[in-house]
Amino acid sequence: MAKWRFWATWGVCVLGFSAVFTSELLADSPLDGDKLITALRPQHPVARDFLTYTGALLEAGYLPRSLVESTFLWARDKPRYQARYFREGLIRRARDQGIDLPTGQPPMTGIVEGQVVYEIHIGLLKISIPVPNASVRLADRRTTADNSGRFSFEEVPLGEYVVRAEGYLLGTTRKGSGQVRLPTSPPSTDPARITIYVQ
Repeated sequence: MAKWRFWATWGVCVLGFSAVFTSELLADSPLDGDKLITALRPQHPVARDFLTYTGALLEAGYLPRSLVESTFLWARDKPRYQARYFREGLIRRARDQGIDLPTGQPPMTGIVEGQVVYEIHIGLLKISIPVPNASVRLADRRTTADNSGRFSFEEVPLGEYVVRAEGYLLGTTRKGSGQVRLPTSPPSTDPARITIYVQ
């Protein structure tokens, strides 16, 4: 009888700690991919990637925070496979709201493509001139734009980036930058597009 009481008491303490821990997890700062992984303990790499992807969508504002948090709270209370319950529940609930989340491996990288242009203002008229062969930088990567000022970066990890460009046009070196975020809106199969206006 004493063993039974010990294990029952231990189980209640663990459940109480778990409830307090995850409540604290939500209380001190917004839910993100790292917190989802910590609380839901995924056992499969695809489930882990889905939680990371969900956190990135949440940061980008593509998923309603209330949808993710309520699904998290529901899945967290399951005795096992919380990450799996979360994934399946979120996919279904998001679909009900018209948001198509990937059912297989979520994208963990994306494509950033864009164009470097210089704008000339003549009265109310704006004329955009592509900057050929501009040097374009995204984090520690570089590329050269084509003759139309177009460029592309592939296999870019999820996150927010500043893209910088520098090119020579009309006798002057011109520079500019812009921000871009990956992933794009769900199902995140489209490239992130950006136009960099140089001065």
